[in-house]
This record gives sequence, C-alpha cells and structure tokens, in this order.
Amino acid sequence: MKKYYAFFLGVVFLCLLSFGLYSFVDKDDDISQAENRGLAQKPEFTLAKFFDGTYMQELDTYYTDQFPLRDRLMPMNASMNKFYLFSPGGSSGNATIIIETTGNAGQGGMGGLGQDTQQPSPDPDDPSSDPGVTMQDPEIQDPGQTGTTTEPTPEPEKDPEFENPTDAQTVNSMLVSGDRAMEIVYRNDDVMALYAEAVNELAKVVGPGVNTYSLLTPNSTQFYGPADIREGGSTNQCTMITDVYKMMDSSVTTVDAYAKLVKHMDEYIYFRTDHHWTQRGAYYAYTAFCEAADLDPVPLDQFETGYASHTDTGATTFLGTLYNNVAGSSAQAAAAMEANPDQLEYFMPVVGTDATAYTSLEAGGVLYGAYNGVTTVAKQSWDKYLYMVFIGGDQPIEIIETDVGNDKVVIVLKESYGNSFVPFLTSHYSKVVIVDPRKFNTSSSPKLYLPDLIAVTGCDDLIVINYPFMPVNKYYCNRLRTLAGLTALG
Repeated sequence: MKKYYAFFLGVVFLCLLSFGLYSFVDKDDDISQAENRGLAQKPEFTLAKFFDGTYMQELDTYYTDQFPLRDRLMPMNASMNKFYLFSPGGSSGNATIIIETTGNAGQGGMGGLGQDTQQPSPDPDDPSSDPGVTMQDPEIQDPGQTGTTTEPTPEPEKDPEFENPTDAQTVNSMLVSGDRAMEIVYRNDDVMALYAEAVNELAKVVGPGVNTYSLLTPNSTQFYGPADIREGGSTNQCTMITDVYKMMDSSVTTVDAYAKLVKHMDEYIYFRTDHHWTQRGAYYAYTAFCEAADLDPVPLDQFETGYASHTDTGATTFLGTLYNNVAGSSAQAAAAMEANPDQLEYFMPVVGTDATAYTSLEAGGVLYGAYNGVTTVAKQSWDKYLYMVFIGGDQPIEIIETDVGNDKVVIVLKESYGNSFVPFLTSHYSKVVIVDPRKFNTSSSPKLYLPDLIAVTGCDDLIVINYPFMPVNKYYCNRLRTLAGLTALG
C-alpha cells in the first residue's frame, strides 16, 4: 500500500514540477480571449514593494493570470461548478453571490441603429473610470449647499420594506441575488467633483434663459442589494447622488428620482438580468422631473402599453447584459436567471412623434447623416435585448418632433438609461433633442459644442440624466466637459 501512496505522490510531485518549470519558459499572454481582458504581467521587484507586501500581492496576481494552460482549464472549472448547489431560495430565502467582473455593462451603452455598438473604454490613466475598481472611501468634505432645488432623500437606516440577503460572498463588483443580477457602484469623490463641475459649466454656457436639470438615478442595487452594499460608505448611491448635487450651482435644478422610485420598488421598475431600468421605472423618474419643472405628468394609465417582441423570433422575453457576465462565472446563477427572464414593457407616447437621427453637426450649423428610420417607441426590436425599442438606441444626435405645438424645446444629454425616459417628454415639448455625449469630442469622433447645437435647434430646458456609474467615470465626465467647451482631463 505504501508503494501505491509513494507512486501517487510522485506523480503529483512530477506534475507540479512540470507545471512550475513550464511556467518559467512559456510566453506570458497579454490578454485573455476567453475573458476579454488584459492579464497581469510579471511585477518589477523592489525592496520597498517587497517590505510593504505589494510585491507578493502582484506576484500572486501574476501567477494566477499566467498559470499554464489557463484558458483551457477555465472551461473545465466552469463545468465542474455545475455540480455545486446554487439555490435561488437560499437558506435565508434570498441567496446572494458577488461575481468578479472586469468589464461592465458599463458606460450605460445600448447600441444604435446603424451605429457601432462598441462601448468606450475606461480611462487607462484613471482606475476610478472603471466601475469594477473598488475605491476606498476618503473622509468626505461637505462642500456646502450651493443652491440645488431638490435633493435625494437619504435611505432610512432601518427600512422594513428592504430585504437583507445574508448569504453574500464578496469577490468584486457584480452582485447576484436569487434570479437578479446587479452592478455595485463605488464612489470616487474626485471624479464626482468633475461631474458636478461639468454640469455647472453646461448650465453656464447654455445661459440663464435655459433651465438646466440634473437627474441622477440609482441602479437596482440601491433597492434590492444587501444592506451592507446599500448603506456602505463607498457604495451608498443615495449619499453619492446627494454629495454630487451639493456641488452643483444654483443655476442647476436637481431632481430626486430615488424618492419616487423607492415608493414603487415592489413593482417591475428594474430588469433582473440587465443593467437598465424598465420603462415603468423611468416613468417614476419622469414624474420626479415634472415635479421639479412644474409640469403635470401624464397618468400612467393613459398610455397604450404592451410587451415588446423580437422582430425575427417573436420572443417576448430576453436575458440582458448582466446575464452574459453571470453565465461566464456561475452556471447555477445563470440557470436561475434563465428560469425567470425579463420582459420589456413599453408605454407609447400619447402624442404624434416623428424622429430623425443624425451623426454630427457640421460647420455652418448643418445636421449631417440624417436617418429617418427611428421610432420613438417601437413594439418590436431586432436586438436580442429588446431595450433598443426606445428611440432606436444610442444615436449621436436625435430630434423628435411632436404634435404638442407649444414651441418648447428640450435637450437631453444621456447614456442609454435615458432612452426609456425620453419618450415621456414628448407630452410636454414640441421638440425633443437627444445627444449622447459619448459619441463626440474624442480623437476619433465628431466635435460638438452644445451652444452650436442650440443655435440650430433652440432650447428652453436642458436635462442631464445619468445612472450612477457616470458621475464616477472620468471618461464620461470628460465628454460632458467638452460639450461645454472645457478641456478633457487626463
């Protein structure tokens, strides 16, 4: 028997030795095609890094990323994980895991008819621009109230309406609770200040004759995540939004979307498998805007409603952007989501609309690249996520003419969270002008200065609407800055 043990141990030792020797001579990979991310490279040894422990941490990450045959072994590991139990019910009725994500659904993107669907990359010189990077929460200096009109109501410490999932395993930045996937947002005070500065500057350049509104909305984690995430110093989105609003000038009217949404959190206001809110959720944020702008919101029951379907398959359910991250990390969590996919509820405009998309504003005030095949709200979509039914996705510039007839014009600066919000505005304006800041003012994209667009379209109200990743994303803050004529920061 001892001979068998000795033989077995010898085989194990030889395998480990072979892997070790191979790891010294094999070529390190720069990226993982399977994970679509860059891999850690061999760290530089210094005495300072050795004594403060960072060298060993970097070395551990390096060997983890450069393990021999790693890309071949990962699928085997995923298959083995299928044997482990993941129960949507869990021991406490709401099992929770947190999955590492290196990319994010991320800059709030959702395609565009005839447009490149590639998302902008996080700023490589600024880790805070990647929502997957955890930021430590520094001591927060209160910049003082500078004239905001409304503020989000901070979440109560003890709210019996909130469930508190307890079976949480923290890995990094994406949370799965039962059949719901969510993104965790980490605050970054420096970038939040840049966001507020950009909105303040936008209010200045459009002038005192234009009403400027800032609408920041939490994502689903602030409603359905564990208490330690919702209330954490670096992950409490309500506090983050409040602090951004405090840095805005009196020329900016801030909109409290959270206070409206939290009253309806038992409704279908966020998708379970996708990073967006539903149009029902966007409606409640619209009512918050109407309150801030002194408008009468159209009652929800006055809209024609239904569920969107896929143009080719006729399917009325879908698995969203976050499902893709889950499926690559946990077969059990993915199965729970597959058993309860999302539907896309739409609310049709109550007025007639005619939408046209444009690629750029050329010299002399000419809107270029007109595309008339855009529907304000469609009942079908060729895109598997179905969220493309709203304003045709992320167009650089889109103008919706309506039957309202009051000659009022609103300009909306948004990422894809704003897509399902925009159709509600057609009830109040003759013209709705939509701009995706991510499409402009980079080295490879057209230039746009907001006052130049206003000279062509007019503007009574300006709305800057974003979900919570944008105020902590330097890339997006730079896009807002350049629209206002400020220089992008490195």
